[in-house]
Amino acid sequence: ALLARIRGIWERSRSQAARSVNTAHVCANWLIGQQIVEAEQRGRRRAGYGQALLKTLSSQLAGEFGSGFSVSALQYMRGFYLAYSELLAADNQHAVRVEFAAAQIQHAPRDESAAAGGERGAWRPGLLHPALSWTHYRLLVKVERREVRDFYEIEALRSGWSARQLERQIN
Repeated sequence: ALLARIRGIWERSRSQAARSVNTAHVCANWLIGQQIVEAEQRGRRRAGYGQALLKTLSSQLAGEFGSGFSVSALQYMRGFYLAYSELLAADNQHAVRVEFAAAQIQHAPRDESAAAGGERGAWRPGLLHPALSWTHYRLLVKVERREVRDFYEIEALRSGWSARQLERQIN
C-alpha cells in the first residue's frame, strides 16, 4: 500500500511538471508571436518586410537556441498570437499565476470541467488551458473560422483528445 501511494504521488508530480513545462512552452510561443506582430506593425510594414524579418530572426534564434525556430515555426507563432490574441487574458478571475520571463501571465484553471464554462471568469475558448499542448494549438490555428475553432477546442478538452485525435476530428 505504501508503494502504491508513493507511486501515485510520483506519477502526479511528473504529470504536473510536464503540464507546467507545456504551459510555459505555449506561453513562450504566444509571446514570441506577439513580439513579431508588434515589430511588423510599428509603421515599418512594407512589402516583404515580414518575410525578411522572419528569415533574420530564424537564422539568429536557430544559431543561438538550435532547432525550433525555422521560418515556418515563427509563422506559426505569429499566427497563434493573431488567432488567440486573448490567450493570456488578465481578467481571468479563476487563474493560477505563473511567473514567466519576468511578467505575470495568467492561465485557466486545471479543472477540465471548466471547459463547459458558464461561470463568469471561468475558462472559455480562446484562453490558455493547460490541457492543450503546443501541438493542439498549432492544429487549432489552422481552423480559420473562430466558431469552428472554438468548437474543436471545447471538444478536445471535454473528450480528452490527444493532438492526433484532434487532427483526425478536424480532418
